[in-house]
Amino acid sequence: MKTKRNLLRTLAATVALVTASMTTPLAAQTGGPIGTPNYVPGYSFPYGQGCGSSFMGPIHLTLGTIPDIGTDALFELTNGVPGNPAWLLLGFVPMNTDLTPIGAWGCHLYVNPVVTVAKNITAVGTAEFEYAIPMNTSLIGVHLFAQGVAQDVMANAFGLVLTNGIEMSIGGTP
Repeated sequence: MKTKRNLLRTLAATVALVTASMTTPLAAQTGGPIGTPNYVPGYSFPYGQGCGSSFMGPIHLTLGTIPDIGTDALFELTNGVPGNPAWLLLGFVPMNTDLTPIGAWGCHLYVNPVVTVAKNITAVGTAEFEYAIPMNTSLIGVHLFAQGVAQDVMANAFGLVLTNGIEMSIGGTP
């Protein structure tokens, strides 16, 4: 009898949980990493396009993590020339400046940088940039813009190629 009662309680709790999950938005269900209902989801999306690299094709930047306070944003630049330097540009203002007049045909500067991070490109043409987002609730909702730059003297007269841009909004729990 006791086992049957416990089974019915467990079944009732499961039904209540499933019903709540069907009517509650996903962000409130998960509440981010820990299940807090006030969680504001961080997000990112690419914009624009990278210009041609002499190594493999257009150079590209991705963000492989959700930009939340207290986490590390992990950016990956691909299609760079192995061994060459690369930079991650971060800023608060988006741009769309055509760099053709200075010899970077088809390249655009998509961010007004306030922070730069440098790395060397690996043997497979990638560079990973890790940038710590401080655990500061005043950053929730702040928009940042990122772009990668890599040295490629064979690609154009300017000697640099630029990736697409990434816009991101920082999330977290207030």
